[in-house]
Amino acid sequence: GSPNAVSVQVGGGGAADPGPFPGGPKGENGTPSYFGPLIAPGGGGGGGDTPTNGPGKDGGSGGGGAAYNGVTAGAASPNSDPNRFGYPGGATGGLNGPRYAAGGGGGAGGAGETGTTTNAGDGGVGKQLPPAFRDPQSSVGAPGPNSQGYWIAGGGGGGIYNPGDPGQGKGGGPGGPYAGGGNGGVGPGTIGSSGLENTGGGGGGGSNGDSPSIWYNRA
Repeated sequence: GSPNAVSVQVGGGGAADPGPFPGGPKGENGTPSYFGPLIAPGGGGGGGDTPTNGPGKDGGSGGGGAAYNGVTAGAASPNSDPNRFGYPGGATGGLNGPRYAAGGGGGAGGAGETGTTTNAGDGGVGKQLPPAFRDPQSSVGAPGPNSQGYWIAGGGGGGIYNPGDPGQGKGGGPGGPYAGGGNGGVGPGTIGSSGLENTGGGGGGGSNGDSPSIWYNRA
C-alpha cells in the first residue's frame, strides 16, 4: 500500500455481562483504539456478583467495584502521569443494606468515587477536547460539568439496589451524566445506562434482580 498508510482502529465498549445469580461474572473490558503505533487501551470492566468477582478490572480507566466487603476497584493502566489514559475506578463501602451501593468507573480526568453505605460512587470526570478538536460538524463528545460540549471519556456511575434511591451513581461525576458516562441503575433488575457513542464514556453499573448485589460496573 501507500508508504504513508497508517492503521487506525476506534475501540468499542465492553459488553455488560449480568450472567446467572448468584455468581455473575465481571463486565468485559473495552477494546483498544490505535493510530499507527499509538495505542490506547479499553476501559476496565466492573465487578461481578460474588466476592471473588467483585473487584473491578484494570484498563485504560479502571472498573468500579461491586458491593461486597473489602472489594477493590480496577486500576488505570498505566496509572501514573504523564503517560496515563485514565484513572482508577472506585471501590465499595461494603455489603451494607438496605442500599448496597457499588463504586463508579474511572474517567479520563479523575478517579471513580467509592460507594458508601448511602450512595453509589459517581463515575470519574472526563476531559474536554482542546479547542483545535472542537469541530461543530463532528458528533464527538458530550456536554460536561461546565455546560459546554466536547467532553469525552467520563466514567460510568455505580449501581444501587434500593429502588428509587437518590444515591444513584452519576456518569462522568456529580450532577451528571457528563462526558458520555452512563448513570448507574437504581432498584432490583435495573441495568445501568450505556456510555454514549462517540465519547469513550463508560456504561453505568446495574443492580441484580433477585438479591441486593451488584451485577457489574463498567469503566
